[in-house]
Amino acid sequence: MSKKKKSKIEKFVELKKRFDQIERIGQGTFSRVFRAREISTGQIVALKRIFPTSSPTKILREMEIIHEIRGSDTVCALLGGCRHEDQITLIMTYFQTDDFKDFFHEINVKQIAQYMVAILRSLAHIHSKNIVHRDVKPGNFLYCVETGKGMLIDFGLAQYVSDIELIEKKQKEDIKRMKKEMEKEKKNDQRSNSSNRRRDRRPPLRAPRAGTRGFRSPEILFKSTKQTTSIDIWSVGVMLLSFLSGRYPFFHPDDDLTALAELIALFGTKKLEKIGKMLNRNLYYDKEQKGVPLKKLCKTNNLNFNEMNIPNSAFDLLEGLLELDYRKRLTAEEALKHPFCQLAFEEN
Repeated sequence: MSKKKKSKIEKFVELKKRFDQIERIGQGTFSRVFRAREISTGQIVALKRIFPTSSPTKILREMEIIHEIRGSDTVCALLGGCRHEDQITLIMTYFQTDDFKDFFHEINVKQIAQYMVAILRSLAHIHSKNIVHRDVKPGNFLYCVETGKGMLIDFGLAQYVSDIELIEKKQKEDIKRMKKEMEKEKKNDQRSNSSNRRRDRRPPLRAPRAGTRGFRSPEILFKSTKQTTSIDIWSVGVMLLSFLSGRYPFFHPDDDLTALAELIALFGTKKLEKIGKMLNRNLYYDKEQKGVPLKKLCKTNNLNFNEMNIPNSAFDLLEGLLELDYRKRLTAEEALKHPFCQLAFEEN
């Protein structure tokens, strides 16, 4: 064994007697993930080493949510955990996966439908528990092309729907309180004939800002608190868009304003303006844009478009997943019944 390998294992003070063959397989904003073998059983597991700077409340919520969704092979399972001083390690199920970047532009239409079924089953399961993943993307959905099976992972940003509703309720209360204070100040100014400029007492726009750039739904980009399980569905729509267009990542914005500009270019200013008003947000722009039909966009970008023989049902599903109005967006259960997803079960 090389010195480099030894030094890597020696960092796992509380784990090295229980696990060996420890190898890093991924890293996110809040954790590193390792593949390891449990010495006593020979079982291969995933070790999620959460950074010590993470909030204890956040760690506890992630563990509670993973415990809540147990019992389905479509989501990761929590096998145990270890704590050493300020270091928390979660022991999770390990899933052998193919890299999305390697297969998204090579698989056929039926395989795309199988992928959609796999990820929608994962979301249908957690959504039935009133849980929003809030960071759905290829990196958080482990998938094996050969078996057509997948597993949703990384619930570090996940929340219960009820928790998000509490945030919305608090914001409404803050706005109501601020309006009363502003009205009171206005009356006092009128009585004293004051010409002093009143300071802006409006509460700043605050909303859960989950997800990865390029996969955030319009309601997140507009900083709306009306974030439901439909934000996960939007992210799946972006993934389907990559399959059909042959581009990944399809959206690659530097910030949320750029992300909104990309949606305007795709859907047009009028549609985004309408959604903004629905969410009590104003959209300002210099020049009106009409947008581009999704099928035309995919045909223009995908060099293999004609050879793939993509059915119209794929674009109908795409429109349902990328519905700007979150209230009309398909649910996971509805999407699973869509004709395009049924292609996954057809005999060759």
